[in-house]
Amino acid sequence: MRNREIEFARPRDGVWVRWFPSQGYLVTPGLRGPGWKASRLACADMLAPGELVRDGDVVVEVGAGTGTETVFLSRSVGNTGTVIAVEAHPTTAVCLQETISLNRCENVRLVQVALSGSGDPVHLTTGRGVSGLANRIDAGEGGVSVAGGTLMDIVRQQGLHQIDLLKMNIEGAELDVLRGSLTTLDQVRRVMISCHDFAMGDDPGIPPTFDATRSLLKDAGFRVVTRPDHPQPWMRNYVYGYREALSAPS
Repeated sequence: MRNREIEFARPRDGVWVRWFPSQGYLVTPGLRGPGWKASRLACADMLAPGELVRDGDVVVEVGAGTGTETVFLSRSVGNTGTVIAVEAHPTTAVCLQETISLNRCENVRLVQVALSGSGDPVHLTTGRGVSGLANRIDAGEGGVSVAGGTLMDIVRQQGLHQIDLLKMNIEGAELDVLRGSLTTLDQVRRVMISCHDFAMGDDPGIPPTFDATRSLLKDAGFRVVTRPDHPQPWMRNYVYGYREALSAPS
């Protein structure tokens, strides 16, 4: 019992506000998902290779979800840094905005848009994910249609001159976004891309993107690093890219 995490949860406007005393808030569509400690450890593990996030950085987080990792990114970049949290699904974006507000992440800007290679409006299907909702671009019935955009649109609208870290977790749509952003990638110093090849057995609608993402980033001038020996399959499907040789792990 000594190591058990203390959590208080209450429903509000159709979502759950989860408070972890002396730590912060997580707002999710349901009570599923990891607590604060597990989320912090998972985020630290994701960001471990090569000092991905530094004080004062500009981070663009594509597929921010309910903000589980946004809070940690916000605290990592500090008062002089900025996090652009991009989330497509309206319900998820509501949770994200609440998470940002309750944790007083004043250096985070929320953009509700679905990124793609073309920037056209997209149709999202909705399933249950670890922390509530898992969304994927799909032309099928059900779900919701949302406004579309490109990574270049984000750069222009937010007045960015450089992206220190591009973090992307968008359920198999990452390769389409990257292919439509080759010019914009010249302004990016570091990337971490979550590919979902590990989930293809459970969801045949998810395309394989891991190998193609590695090749695209190498061709774009990044030093590419992966973690093939990591015990978790989703971490083995992360692709990291660095333009600064000194920041990449050896």
